[in-house]
Amino acid sequence: MKNFRNFCSTSIPRTHAALQLRCFANVFMIIYATASTSSPQICMNMPVVEPFLLAQSQRRLNRLFSKDEIRRVKWMWVMGVEGATADMVSFKWLEQICATRTAESTGQHTAFISTSAGRVAIVTGGNTGIGLVTVRELARHGAKVYMFSRSESRATKAIGDIKKEIPDANLEFVKFDLQSLKSANEAAETFLTKETRLHMLINNAGIVCNGTGHVALTLPFLPLLKQTAAEPNSHVRIVNLTSAASQMAYQPIFTSLETLNRPYVSTWIRYGNSKLTNMLITNELQKRLEGTGIYCLSVHPRIISTDLWLGMDQTSPWLSWLGAIRQRVMLTPSQGALTQLYAATSIEIEEKDLKAAYLVPYGKVGCKTSLAKDKDGKLGGAFMELCEKLIANSKKS
Repeated sequence: MKNFRNFCSTSIPRTHAALQLRCFANVFMIIYATASTSSPQICMNMPVVEPFLLAQSQRRLNRLFSKDEIRRVKWMWVMGVEGATADMVSFKWLEQICATRTAESTGQHTAFISTSAGRVAIVTGGNTGIGLVTVRELARHGAKVYMFSRSESRATKAIGDIKKEIPDANLEFVKFDLQSLKSANEAAETFLTKETRLHMLINNAGIVCNGTGHVALTLPFLPLLKQTAAEPNSHVRIVNLTSAASQMAYQPIFTSLETLNRPYVSTWIRYGNSKLTNMLITNELQKRLEGTGIYCLSVHPRIISTDLWLGMDQTSPWLSWLGAIRQRVMLTPSQGALTQLYAATSIEIEEKDLKAAYLVPYGKVGCKTSLAKDKDGKLGGAFMELCEKLIANSKKS
């Protein structure tokens, strides 16, 4: 393994094939480190970490990660990462895996799911994966949960399964198709006829969809969310599921439907831009809701082991081998749901004033790229403006 580690840290020509090979080597070393080590502490201190460090200290590392002038790497698995090379991203992944394991070994990851008795929640995509776990745990802690889902049959089965485990679970189904702006409006209208309060809106659905559908769903709820936030101890939250894949975003342009759908060199650039929109939505909503007491958060659940990975070989040959080792390096849905449960329920959100924060497992504040920070607000503003135009047009048709 020593020679392999040396290869990982050696500077090689930035050709297409060489960059892909180097990134593959780095990911392989992550798997080696995490799969062969039972202790999280040992994992962080292994020499294998060294190839991924491009700086002498954590302070320098974080500064490098957000700098615009650091070269972009386009032709590799982690396409178009701004302010980072393949080494940097690989280190970030390893760092996160080890932090997650440390939290699991100490029991820290289960301590911050707060009671939700008397609260009302919406979870989109709640019939499977981490959405299903989120619905189940909110119900277990006393919330009334609306499962917004495209498939009524799957939602009905999921609700039935939860009630077998939690007989007094207060659950309802609302039909919602994230790919239809009309469906988003209809789902919002259905909910508004049923409830006079909304404490938690968890936009969990749509692993490969951009943010337009969730904007269409969220905007009609803003008056009700504000009304609920005016009540004492209401702890109102909007939680948008995103991904560290937002680091792959490259040259996003959100000024029109044509620019949103323009072709990209890689599927993964499109995916990165899609995940970036969810973070931009969070930023923009927080600005609009300033002074209301509502907290908007983006959550990266980490990479989750679900059936979604069965089709990954169709998007990239470098990912086809992940199916065999995913149990080693990925979280279960139950683990993956914990950070968004923390974001939706913990009083620490207000105590730490985590407005527009980007959270990673388990309940830690992650590092945003400069695109995700969007300091001048131009990217987020353009995307929200586009969404509002599309929503208005959908109501006319």
